Amino acid sequence: MIHPVLPPRLYLLAPWDLPIQQQLSDVHRAKLQRSLKQFLKALEQTSYQEAVTTINQELANLDVRSVASVQLSSTQTPLKSWEIEDFDTYFEVSHVQTHEPAVCMVWSLMVTYQAFLVLKHQGSDFDLAQVELQKEGFRSYVFLLARVFSLNFE
Repeated sequence: MIHPVLPPRLYLLAPWDLPIQQQLSDVHRAKLQRSLKQFLKALEQTSYQEAVTTINQELANLDVRSVASVQLSSTQTPLKSWEIEDFDTYFEVSHVQTHEPAVCMVWSLMVTYQAFLVLKHQGSDFDLAQVELQKEGFRSYVFLLARVFSLNFE
């Protein structure tokens, strides 16, 4: 079976750039609402292939070309910039800036779940109770994003 090609890096907004509340344009609201609804459906799917297909379709609909790597000269935390750079290198993530943080956050959530699906499918020995807890965490994150971006799933 062919596994999806995962993006080489996960995009993370700098913690101080995370929105607490943000109004979206009607176009972005509709797109992200659809993507997150599909994500919730993917969480419920028992078929690996169906879940991966759903996630891949939604990733293709999200445009993350506006992300730009951040050069951290100040971390606004007790951490030094080299410590964050080491973390980013080790875990293959990039701290980024973007004019569309909502899109970046939804995309990153989907990429994370996609990687989880691949690991689970490749035979990693995950405890089923822990898998369900992880999925519940993903669901909670979806509803957090819905609150931050004033999305409605009804």
